[in-house]
Amino acid sequence: MVLLPWDRDQPGVAARAAQLGVARLVPRAEATPAEVARAVNELIDNPSYRDTAAFHAKRLQATDSVDVACKLLEEI
Repeated sequence: MVLLPWDRDQPGVAARAAQLGVARLVPRAEATPAEVARAVNELIDNPSYRDTAAFHAKRLQATDSVDVACKLLEEI
């Protein structure tokens, strides 16, 4: 993903995705067509983004999200 966070929770979400290695972050102030194109090309040229995204997709699919959410709510 190429993420251009704008407002509210977007900068935090984008930073977490970039930290996980599944996204390239382009700050709003730097979001020129050339910079976005560079970010897209980096994702295409670097297979680690695809591999990392596949790893996290598999990890999330193996998680029972409803069960995890219920347990967290019960702890409140």
